[in-house]
Amino acid sequence: MLKAYLKWLPVALILGYNAADGSCSKIFSTKIGESNKQKIMNKIIFSKHWNKILNQVATGDKKWLSVAQNIKVYTNGSKANELNLAVAKAMSKNSQGVLKLVGHHYTLQEVCTVPYPKTDQTSVNQFLKATLDNLSTQSDPKITALATECSNILKNYKTR
Repeated sequence: MLKAYLKWLPVALILGYNAADGSCSKIFSTKIGESNKQKIMNKIIFSKHWNKILNQVATGDKKWLSVAQNIKVYTNGSKANELNLAVAKAMSKNSQGVLKLVGHHYTLQEVCTVPYPKTDQTSVNQFLKATLDNLSTQSDPKITALATECSNILKNYKTR
């Protein structure tokens, strides 16, 4: 049974079949024991598919942000940092979706950062402008306070 899940789960993650209703997550949670989940996630995280997953998360697509939320607990060290940076990249495209992850395995400091540590200031400023513009359009009352706080964090990067 485990081999069958190992075959389809990476494909499901990569294609984004993590339904908004959580059906994929429910199947994953109920059919596989906790120790097997960790084994499966390790195979995914340390596979050739990992960078593809990160690139999809960085698009800000709702399904991929859901994938990021579900796999966060299985990452640590450099893999957790890579996932955090992918989610932070998504902030410029879907700040509302990213901010909804705060409190669900992500902190505001993890997602409200400049995810390009080794780049020129022009690229950083472009990211900051796009992200701050996106954050300023938030109208959801559950998100506006987080958006304001995130904006304040990001504005500090402009003064560095």
